[in-house]
Amino acid sequence: MPIICFQNGVTNEAWLTKRNFLTYGCTVMVGAGITEPGVVRHSGGKMLEIGSWPSGVDNLCLRITKDLQLSGMEANVDENIENGKWGKLVRNLSNAYLALTDLSVQEASCLQEDRFFIADVNEEAANVTEAAGLFVRSIGKRNLREQIDHLRTGGVWPARPPVTETNRSYPSTWQDLKAKRGSVEVDHFNGAIVRLGEIHGVETPLNRVLRDLCRDAASRLLDPGTETCESLRNAAKNTDRGARGGT
Repeated sequence: MPIICFQNGVTNEAWLTKRNFLTYGCTVMVGAGITEPGVVRHSGGKMLEIGSWPSGVDNLCLRITKDLQLSGMEANVDENIENGKWGKLVRNLSNAYLALTDLSVQEASCLQEDRFFIADVNEEAANVTEAAGLFVRSIGKRNLREQIDHLRTGGVWPARPPVTETNRSYPSTWQDLKAKRGSVEVDHFNGAIVRLGEIHGVETPLNRVLRDLCRDAASRLLDPGTETCESLRNAAKNTDRGARGGT
């Protein structure tokens, strides 16, 4: 039976493949939020990319993308869907940071301290995926290392377009905390980087802290905004020191 995984991360595809399902992946670039029970507000983006897992395209991919195009979505096939979904996973690593510091997607890159933190989180991911021999395909013209360098450009970046209540959006992790659902998806994003780092001997203190503190906030039903950039860096230093056996 064919199963297409629209959910972010790569956990579903790996689980299904091990159990011999005919598996397909889909990279989703669609912004949305639940404004009230039964009501979803679309805040931007219609891009969907579908491919056989881990690579290739067949007739089913072509038929589904055509149907999605007819519905108004910007759907295309992807010959290397695993690379694309790892790219989206890395993009989702900042979700936990935005949730813990109460930042919208549009405001995430405005301040230098936030960009530098996200760049450092992504650098851990780059180190890990390179050690694992994985290719991460970034969105846009820059590769992952180039995107990290771009985020480390100093100064204040104005939100573009300007943030309004109509276009302001928050990542799903933020929405999970706000709705007090009791659980979050960080194990499939930051947790995936931590686990891969453990396998290949690459340190990932920032991703580990984001995973642990976000899970804790969810289990305690805390609202977004319990941490700051500084508190998260301090927590990561303490975690790294403990892992090294320091004091």
